Amino acid sequence: MGLNRNGFQCAVNAQPAPAEAGDFAGTNPRASVQAGPGALVAAVGGLRVGRFAWANPATGKLSNVYQTGSQLCFVHREQQGIITEFLGKATELVVQGYPADGNTRGDFWAEFLLGATAGQKVFANALTGAATAAAAGTSGAFAITASLAATGILTVTVTAGVLAVGQVITGAGVPNGLYISAQLSGSAGSTGTYQLAAAFADYISGTFPVVGSEVMAATTRVETNWTVEQTVPVVAAFTADISVDGIMTVSAISAGALEPGQYITGVSAAVADNIRIINQLTGTTGDTGTYTVNRLEEIASQTFTAHAGQVAKISTWN
Repeated sequence: MGLNRNGFQCAVNAQPAPAEAGDFAGTNPRASVQAGPGALVAAVGGLRVGRFAWANPATGKLSNVYQTGSQLCFVHREQQGIITEFLGKATELVVQGYPADGNTRGDFWAEFLLGATAGQKVFANALTGAATAAAAGTSGAFAITASLAATGILTVTVTAGVLAVGQVITGAGVPNGLYISAQLSGSAGSTGTYQLAAAFADYISGTFPVVGSEVMAATTRVETNWTVEQTVPVVAAFTADISVDGIMTVSAISAGALEPGQYITGVSAAVADNIRIINQLTGTTGDTGTYTVNRLEEIASQTFTAHAGQVAKISTWN
C-alpha cells in the first residue's frame, strides 16, 4: 500500500508486506537489557524503532549511535513512536526522553537496505543503527592516531584503515557521539584533517573537548549476535563513478534497473553506508546515464549494487 502526501491510499501491493522492521519474527525466548536503577529513555535526537541501539548504563539513555561502555541491543516495534511532525502520517521515532527498551536476544524482522544473504552475520551501522549483512568477523573498526581541537577538527597522523564520512570516533579523551562529517585536507580517506559533528550536543556543552594526540578508533559498523535467516536479493548491479558534487555517472548495468530511492554500496571500503539515489538526470530511464546521490564525495569508478530496502528475519537462535 502507498500513501500520497495527504495520507490517502494511492496504491495496493500485489502481496502484503510480511512485517514492519522491528516486529517479532518468532516465539523463541527473548531477552531485554536491564535498565539498572531507573528506566532507559531515548537519547538526544530520539530513537529509531526496528534498528540496533546502544544502552548506556552511565546515562540511562538508549541511542542508535555507537557508544563505548554500552550494551548493543535491538529496538522492538511496539507502537511506542509519537508523531510530532506537523501533519505527519507515521513515524519510527521514539521522542527524546521517553521510555525505551532494547532486546539482546530473540527473532525479529529487520530492514536490509543493501541486500543480505541467509547465513550472514548482522552488523549495526555505528551512526544510525541500521542493519547490514556481511561475513562473520568482518572488521568494522580500526585504530587511528589523532588529536582533536575545540573547533571539532580531528587531525589524523596515522591510520590503519580508510576513513570516511559517517564513521564514529571514540577514544579515552573523546566523548561519545562524535562522528566524521567531512574531510578537510589530506589524501582521501587517509591522514589529514576531518571535521567532526556531535550526535549528542548535551555531551559537549557547545564546544568540543581538546584532546592531545592519542590512539583512537574509527568505527563504521559493529558485529551483533544476530544472523540473517533469509536472503534479501539485490535489485541492480552496475558500474559507476561519483563526482565530488554528488553526480553519479553510470557506465554499465549488468543486472536490474536503477531508480530514485535505492541505496547503493560499492566494492571499495571508501564507499560510505547509506548512499541513496535522489533522481536521474540523463540517459535511458533506469539504465546508463547520470544520477544525483545524497553524498558529496568523489568515488572512483567501480562495481556497485543497489537495493530499495526489504525486511528479512534475523535471529540469535540458529
